[in-house]
Amino acid sequence: MAGMARLLVTAIALLAAVTAVSAFGRYRNDYNDYQEVQQGSARQEQGRPASGFGKVENMDETVAQSGFLYLSSLPAGLSKLMPPVVNIYILLIHVYLAWSTVVLVLWSLGLSHTHVRAWVHTHGLTAKATVHKLKLRSVSFVSSQASSVYLVIRNLYVSICKMMAESAVQETKLHNLSEQVTDLKAEMTTRMSEMLLLLQAVRQEVQDGRQVKPTEADEWKELRNGLSSKLEGRMVQEEEMRKEEGCGRMETEEKFDGFSAGEGCVIQDDLSLSGRQFLDEVVEEYSKEMEEERIGRVGGMSKAHHAEVVKRDDGKERVDAVMRQQEEGRAEVGRTADYPKADVDGLASEVDRVKDEVEGLKTDVARRARMEERSKEVNDLRRGVEEVKGEMKAEMGRRMPDDELDERNGMNDLRNAMEDLKVEMNLRMTLAEEQRKTAMLEWLEDLKHQVKEWKAEVTGGLDDLKQRMDEGGSQAREKMDDLRCQVEEEKAEMTKGLDDMKQRMDEGERDAMGKRGALAECALDNQESLSDLSTRLDGFQEITTRIDAEIKSLWEAFHSVGL
Repeated sequence: MAGMARLLVTAIALLAAVTAVSAFGRYRNDYNDYQEVQQGSARQEQGRPASGFGKVENMDETVAQSGFLYLSSLPAGLSKLMPPVVNIYILLIHVYLAWSTVVLVLWSLGLSHTHVRAWVHTHGLTAKATVHKLKLRSVSFVSSQASSVYLVIRNLYVSICKMMAESAVQETKLHNLSEQVTDLKAEMTTRMSEMLLLLQAVRQEVQDGRQVKPTEADEWKELRNGLSSKLEGRMVQEEEMRKEEGCGRMETEEKFDGFSAGEGCVIQDDLSLSGRQFLDEVVEEYSKEMEEERIGRVGGMSKAHHAEVVKRDDGKERVDAVMRQQEEGRAEVGRTADYPKADVDGLASEVDRVKDEVEGLKTDVARRARMEERSKEVNDLRRGVEEVKGEMKAEMGRRMPDDELDERNGMNDLRNAMEDLKVEMNLRMTLAEEQRKTAMLEWLEDLKHQVKEWKAEVTGGLDDLKQRMDEGGSQAREKMDDLRCQVEEEKAEMTKGLDDMKQRMDEGERDAMGKRGALAECALDNQESLSDLSTRLDGFQEITTRIDAEIKSLWEAFHSVGL
């Protein structure tokens, strides 16, 4: 067990020795960097560029980086905050660790304290006095370092509290700004909903204006059905009259043509000069009128129907003009709806861009606050080091014997050099801190004015958008009212034209009845021509069928053009 314990202690001692040697190497490198920085500063003050440090304007950053020491016994974040003056104390700690390592190694190798003392006396050293002095120095150093660490921790806690308070204030400001942006978005949403309601009202008015056309179509359909029923009634009446006519006067002296008409009635050759001629003329005239009515929509109309067709075509052109105006009104309403929508989309994108910039500014403010807190922490550490330096100076003045006066003078020279470097770094860092504070205040003022300008622009844009929406809605309503009035006028004119057409058709029907009476009187004198009339009536039936088809095609043409 004792051997294992000695081996374990030996391993620990060797590990401590390696750590001490590596720390001393790092100390030597840092001290060389510090010397180069000091020489570079001296060259810069004399007007010559410092070798190995790049541009002159980067000297502050180089000094600040090279002046901080790497401390292996503390966390990396805290060790980088230590100024160069702590370097000496770190060296003393490592020397003490090296001496303790040597003692432990000797003990692990089986050498007693007496052997060590004899070896020390052999070489003319007073080990006891040296160990006692080292113990006193280590106790003093540990106590002073403990107080300095307490001050550092306290300053760090105060700095963190201040930083948290300032971050809370910044968070409150940003929260207020986000609330303002939310209010602007809500107002914009309300304006957009009002615009959509207005557009729906305009579309409803357009649809109400379109509902005039089905009423006119129904009226045309009723007129067509009436004409068809009248034509069918007229054909039935003519068929009944033909059946009632019977055989007319017959001259037996004339020769027969060999065609029997029933009950001894025969057809004479000279019937074309009397009733049959008149019937052919009536059928021809009626067929000619129907043919002219059929082709009158295309061209070559008669004088009797010319005025009617012209009036009907004029009404059709007016209806087409009204429909074109309705299409133009709908296109105008569409443009009026699209323009505010584009403005609203632009404003929404602008608000999103402002929000992104505010987030970026928030991040920048937090970063600047952290940098400022870091500089405050460095200043607090610097003050703590000054206090530790004063305490150690007083302690070393009381405890240091006269035989170490040279060493004290060397330490004083080193302290003076460190003091000069410290003063220079304090001046530069104070100037940089004041510049950062001034820049931060200016930046915050610019941000405040810029946010006010953005808010004013968004409010003005929303007011202009509302005004344009109101103007577009009023113009659309006026156009729809004008279109509705025009449609009503055209409807009244077309109704009046239909009434005139019905009246003229009734008059024509009465004239036809008179003609049928004359035809009946003539038919009484020509009863024997029934057989020939039957043959001609078959052809007339074909003509009427064709006329009916033509009438149906005309009505389909009317419906196809929207009348």
